[in-house]
Amino acid sequence: MGRPLTEPEKDAILALAEKGYGAKRIGTIIQRHEGAVQWFLYRMGLRAPGYGNSQSHVRSNGRAVKPFSPEEDAALVALRVEGLRIAEIARRITEAFGHPRSPDTVRNRLTMLAAREEAA
Repeated sequence: MGRPLTEPEKDAILALAEKGYGAKRIGTIIQRHEGAVQWFLYRMGLRAPGYGNSQSHVRSNGRAVKPFSPEEDAALVALRVEGLRIAEIARRITEAFGHPRSPDTVRNRLTMLAAREEAA
């Protein structure tokens, strides 16, 4: 994991996003990784995680990555509303959708969905 964004970097991201700049361009300007910028934008509710390609892909570390579907998101939220713990939600989502989801992945996705809802 990289170093956390500083307050000046966060301010710069917000200002540049307001101008319509994307995460890649902002990252280049502030000399931070595009992913760090994108995650900050998700958490602030300024960018909604999309449902583009639903196909799995393999990262350079050999791990398969499968994007969340709208159905999986709905199930995540429903289970959280029921009051289940993150680890139990991860277990149930893995079982129901057939793709392994770690508690960290579930926690991050719930954070993104909450930010999206708050921004709406």
